[in-house]
Amino acid sequence: MTYILLNPHVPGKELSSKQSTVNSAAEEIWSKLSGNIKHYVPEFYFTVKDTTKDKLYHFNVKESMENDKVKYSLKQYKGKVDEQYLANEVDNEQKGAGRFDDSSSSSSSSDDDYLYFPTNKKYYNNGLTLTYYPTIYGVPNLLLPTFTTTFAPFVRVSFPSTYFGSTVVTNSSGMHIYP
Repeated sequence: MTYILLNPHVPGKELSSKQSTVNSAAEEIWSKLSGNIKHYVPEFYFTVKDTTKDKLYHFNVKESMENDKVKYSLKQYKGKVDEQYLANEVDNEQKGAGRFDDSSSSSSSSDDDYLYFPTNKKYYNNGLTLTYYPTIYGVPNLLLPTFTTTFAPFVRVSFPSTYFGSTVVTNSSGMHIYP
């Protein structure tokens, strides 16, 4: 079996596991993802997809600091999840109809080095865009981890239009909201 991290994800880069159970796969995938997190995350939700059965599994991880080490518990999330919204957004991204044009084609144009946001402003493409749909879990709080990196990644947090009617993008310089 192959499991992949579906939410959040880095387009073009797949975190996967070939463990025999979804819980073991979620543990392995969380270990890979959390290895890139700068500090502990008190609570975080993520989704793993079983690629052979085309089935989604949702998880809740809670971390805490104990003696300068991060301890965590990971459990399958049994709350109501808006899988249809997630499927639609992932399909739109794969079709290239997402809100962002990551300009990742093989063209040698200098425009490939830039991202274009809904406001048509041009930003330097640092090579890492993390896409996350936290509202599908129906939880009231949103905690975003800070990732360790030598550059400032953009974090795309997509909310259904019923939430804010805008897209929120954050990087090391702060959060920006685009209508």
